Order: sequence, then structure tokens, then C-alpha cells
Amino acid sequence: MLVRLLRPRWLAVRTQATPRNPEPAYAEVFVDQLYFARLQSLERISSTQIERIEYLGARDATTRYGTGYLGGIIPMITQ
Repeated sequence: MLVRLLRPRWLAVRTQATPRNPEPAYAEVFVDQLYFARLQSLERISSTQIERIEYLGARDATTRYGTGYLGGIIPMITQ
């Protein structure tokens, strides 16, 4: 996976599990401004399809896409 090679920090857990929220938060994937899937789905997307990819932290993700993305978002634009 290209992201693992070039931007491994994008794949890291962003918030630790707590008693109220037992699940750690990882980034979610958006393709062409629509929710695509969880982080593991990046392996299904060919790097030849990607025009642009970036990482948005939780604060910027909330501004652009609403609440619920504590792990941030990896938005990508395809060709």
C-alpha cells in the first residue's frame, strides 16, 4: 500500500480507547468527497486511480464532513 510507504503516520491510531469509548480511533477513507470505508479499504484502491490524497485531522474533518471522525479522514480524489 502506497500510503504505508510514504505516509505511515496517517495509519496510526489517533485516540486511545477509554471506558466510555472502548474502540481506538483510526482515520476513515473518503473518495471523491463521499464516505468510502474504514482505513483497511485503502488496499482495495489502486494507486493509478488516485489523483490526490491527503490527511485531515479530527478538527478539520469535523469542519468539512461533520462529527464522528476522531481519527481524522483520508480524503482522496480519483482521476
